[in-house]
Order: sequence, then structure tokens, then C-alpha cells
Amino acid sequence: MNARIGEINILCTDLQQSLNFYCNVLGFVIVEEEDGAIHLRCGNRPILLLPFAEQPAAAAPYGKQATISFDLLVDDIEAVVTHLQRHNVQFEKPLQQDRHVFIRDPDGLILEIIEG
Repeated sequence: MNARIGEINILCTDLQQSLNFYCNVLGFVIVEEEDGAIHLRCGNRPILLLPFAEQPAAAAPYGKQATISFDLLVDDIEAVVTHLQRHNVQFEKPLQQDRHVFIRDPDGLILEIIEG
């Protein structure tokens, strides 16, 4: 099998809340809307925001529950942490010595932000 990752789907419960988080806080760019779903882009990676979830993710600590997650790579993790704190983003784990932090999106999905 010769597979490649295509669009990453993020299922959310509240489209406006998730759009605010992914676009206004994390800087993703809206590409287009299609039948209630929103196509986003982070760098060159396509992401599809689907407002179809009926409930948020379970509030289990990172690594305790099966899930798919992705990393966001940044140049200055300390500046990003300050930015996230100003936007009242929920931190799953604070800034670690090896220059990464875990945060939660509005539906409780965990994202890892890594300096590198």
C-alpha cells in the first residue's frame, strides 16, 4: 500500500467557537465553506472542520485515551505560550523543558505545540 495523508478532519460541536480557536488563536486560514463544513489550511496542510459532533471529547489526560492528534511546529514556544494564555486557551500540560506544550481545543481535543 502506498498511502499519503490527505485532509485532516476535526469534528467539533460548535462551528463558530472552533473557527475562532483555529483561525483567530492558532492562525489557520479559511479556504472555503462547503455544505456547512469549513476547509482550512495550516501551512500547506489541508484541514476540514466538521460541525457534526454531538458531544466534546472525554476529559481524559493526554495518553490515557485512544485518539489521533497532530503537532504544530513553532519557532518561539515562549511567545506562543504567552499568546495562548492571553486567549485563555486550556493547557493540558505546561511548557516542558524540551520545548513543547499540550493544549485543548474548545471540544477538548489535545494538540501538541513544539518548538523546532
